[in-house]
Amino acid sequence: MNGPAGCRRHLLVLPSVVCATRVAADIAYELGAVTITHQHGCSQVGDDGLQTRAAFEQLACNPNVAAAIVVSLGCETVQGSSLAEAIGERGQRVELAGIQKHGGSRACVSHGVEVGGAMLAAIAGEPFAPPAPGEVVIGIEASHGSPLVDAFAARALAEGAGVVRCDAGPQAVAAFTATARPGASTALSGAGRGAQQHVALAAAGAQVIVAFPALDDAPVGFAVCPVIAVAGSSPLHAALADDFDLGSDATPDDLWALTLAVLAGAETAAETRGSRVFALDRLAMSM
Repeated sequence: MNGPAGCRRHLLVLPSVVCATRVAADIAYELGAVTITHQHGCSQVGDDGLQTRAAFEQLACNPNVAAAIVVSLGCETVQGSSLAEAIGERGQRVELAGIQKHGGSRACVSHGVEVGGAMLAAIAGEPFAPPAPGEVVIGIEASHGSPLVDAFAARALAEGAGVVRCDAGPQAVAAFTATARPGASTALSGAGRGAQQHVALAAAGAQVIVAFPALDDAPVGFAVCPVIAVAGSSPLHAALADDFDLGSDATPDDLWALTLAVLAGAETAAETRGSRVFALDRLAMSM
């Protein structure tokens, strides 16, 4: 896909509906790909369905995603076929694996593994270099008020990177229509808290997320973007020290150096332990 360079080359197996998450997980496991597990895409109406559809489309087109397989049941609200078509129209490499279309779960897994194998071969044959700071958008989850947040954002902008920052609040469809750019500062309002912010940041195009979790939240990772977790001064964060990448005494220089290392391929603590949390609030009751 043409556009900003990613720091990862993921094959994303994306279930368009909750009913397809198990099949998507089986495909991803066979391929060594990434997937998300969610409870959306079925019996959603109005802005709720629009939010889910927008989030899925944006995530599949994140710079870190080299290709996507949309896994559909066939009778969902967020239709996998139209979602895959929209992703493809944005220039992303995409295939559709339909549970009903291909004759059931096992047949769908077989099809997904077949097309995914070809995608992975194509990805492996393409040149790849880590993005330079001027090609990067850094997402910031500011769920606790560390003075390091503003200092790091200023440092990243001075180095030529873009910054997209989330403010806590109720989830909003607008959070999944914004696009951040290298060299610019973008604020997303109404993007929830913690893992909810990660969805919005990745949807806006962040290649890496720097997370300052709330003092009563544990750090979590995300399927599409590496998440660098910075601890705050709380008993919970101290008890989970190994799950953080940096402690509460980190400096802007420490955080910038680690961000460059992660952009160059170093794994975050969340990536090492396989943490991939997806959280998206419902805006309306299910039917």
